[in-house]
Amino acid sequence: AMQREQLDEVRNTMKPLLTTLAAGALTIPALAEDLSAPIAMDQVPEAAVATAKANAQGREFDGVLRQVEDGDEMFEFVGTKAAGLGFGVEVLPDGTLLETAEVIAVDALPPAVSAVFAAELPGFEAAQIEKNTREAGALVVYEREYEVDGETIEAEVHEDGSNFVNLGPSEG
Repeated sequence: AMQREQLDEVRNTMKPLLTTLAAGALTIPALAEDLSAPIAMDQVPEAAVATAKANAQGREFDGVLRQVEDGDEMFEFVGTKAAGLGFGVEVLPDGTLLETAEVIAVDALPPAVSAVFAAELPGFEAAQIEKNTREAGALVVYEREYEVDGETIEAEVHEDGSNFVNLGPSEG
């Protein structure tokens, strides 16, 4: 049950981002509806598995989710770091890396990111902070969830404190 909860938590955290990232993925016309479901590792294309393992920093995966959004297929490999915090690697079927993501402690934020979150979201406690690495390592974005009237809201900012965006309600 804990593993399923972790998969759900990572999936819910990353879902809005996946919608944006899916734009360059392969199109599968036969699958018109969105889908996110656990899949056996041996059912994932070898190229995707190889890329995920190469970007897992030696950590083991707890599972993999096959996701189809707007007809685009991708695989999200999820696991747990030594500190009990989640991590994930998102890969296209052809092995193209979309993103690596890891949940981090609030005190691990770069000062520029902490300052922007404090200024833009005063008084809101972070429910979760996620460090996302995109564009082959060229872009690091920190995503933060917080609660407003019982609703989970997401915001993100680049590593240098630029490009703050409030993403709005979390899907999940």
